[in-house]
Amino acid sequence: MDITAHLMAAIDKAAGPLDRLADAAEDATAHVAHASRFFRRPIMILALPFILGASIFATYQLAIRGHSDAVGRYEAFATESPSEIRLGGVSYPLDRKGFEARLARAQPEDIRKYYVEIGGRKFPVKQAVSVGTGAPRASFGTEVAIHTLTRLGYTTREMSN
Repeated sequence: MDITAHLMAAIDKAAGPLDRLADAAEDATAHVAHASRFFRRPIMILALPFILGASIFATYQLAIRGHSDAVGRYEAFATESPSEIRLGGVSYPLDRKGFEARLARAQPEDIRKYYVEIGGRKFPVKQAVSVGTGAPRASFGTEVAIHTLTRLGYTTREMSN
């Protein structure tokens, strides 16, 4: 009889968490039933195609225009005037004579990967564009520097290992 009492006490003790688990499952199914009724309403039937269409349109616009980060990063590729370039949102004049004159006063730095030869000296591409235009190096990437130098008629090269 003592064992039976212990077993009954253990069952009663385990029943508490099981009851809470059963209550939670019942609540979850009630929410699903509520959501089912919600989506059957006429207003939702009309609103869902509108929401879907708006999200498709927004995705299309992002694909066409590109993300704002990409626009800022590659804005040098879309300048209107061939005599200027936009780096970091600022316009800089772009002429070969002025570019070379500014670089003539500069000391070339160590080359890591890409370089351009100007006036018989090899400059890292970002240094060349930064010194030649006066733009801070942090306002553009290597690919923009290479594009800028190409627009000016220079050939960029990669260091051989």
